[in-house]
Amino acid sequence: MSNGDYRAVAGRIKQELAALEAVAARAGGAWAEATLSPDDYYVDAAALNLHGFYAGLERVFLIVAFAMWCAMSMPTSSTRGAWVSWSRASRQRSNDCAPN
Repeated sequence: MSNGDYRAVAGRIKQELAALEAVAARAGGAWAEATLSPDDYYVDAAALNLHGFYAGLERVFLIVAFAMWCAMSMPTSSTRGAWVSWSRASRQRSNDCAPN
């Protein structure tokens, strides 16, 4: 991966982190209201926002994992089995990581 690729990944992560901050703030606000109100709607809102937060964390992890997958290099092992395995993975990476 080039420096530009890493910058793109960092930019995507920053966007996700900004969204995570907003979702966390909404969950906190809903929870604060839930403690003051007998209405269950605020608890539901807090739970849905917590789920959104979890989904956002998953997206960050997927961004990192995908970047690592695309940046993998050939193993140093000289055994044929490792080469065949790497060759298959390399072909899959070229399909997965090709620019759209």
